[in-house]
Amino acid sequence: MLLEPTEFLAIEQFNGVIFAMTDHRSLFSVLVTHDALHEIDSAELSEDEYLMRFEAFKADFEMLASEKFNSGFVQPGGSIRIEASDIEKFG
Repeated sequence: MLLEPTEFLAIEQFNGVIFAMTDHRSLFSVLVTHDALHEIDSAELSEDEYLMRFEAFKADFEMLASEKFNSGFVQPGGSIRIEASDIEKFG
């Protein structure tokens, strides 16, 4: 089963960007770490550009979150974490 995007806005936090996805039964929070945001594009990134970088690659992060969900990489409590190593492994 694939996860699908929600209407909730992404939020930048101290360790990355958090957004929500659903399987139509449950809501899952997805954290995209700062390292993953750097890894997905080689262009320089300043601290105030993390959310913009996330938005530019939102579809890619949604796909990665869905792939991790389908592979069973869901943390206790229903959260999914996308790290730099996931960009190459799942992307």
